[in-house]
Amino acid sequence: RIRIQWVPGHVGVEGNENADIGAKEAAQGSSTPLATHSILSQPLPRNKAAAIASYTKASKQTWAEQWKTSTNGKFTRCFDDAPPS
Repeated sequence: RIRIQWVPGHVGVEGNENADIGAKEAAQGSSTPLATHSILSQPLPRNKAAAIASYTKASKQTWAEQWKTSTNGKFTRCFDDAPPS
């Protein structure tokens, strides 16, 4: 047999009232800064694939900058200014 009964909301229950206040503060951006929590101040572990992708992107950008300012390859840059692959 199933019994259905109305249960009043958390109005007037001190613990729930405090949680409600905290939730409203967090939603408005006035909660405790995340930097005060020790676990949140530590860097996140890097995903291996993301680290490789980041390194590859940075390497290609550095290579492109060096290629544009280099005195080598001036003749080649007349046809294509992209760095050789």
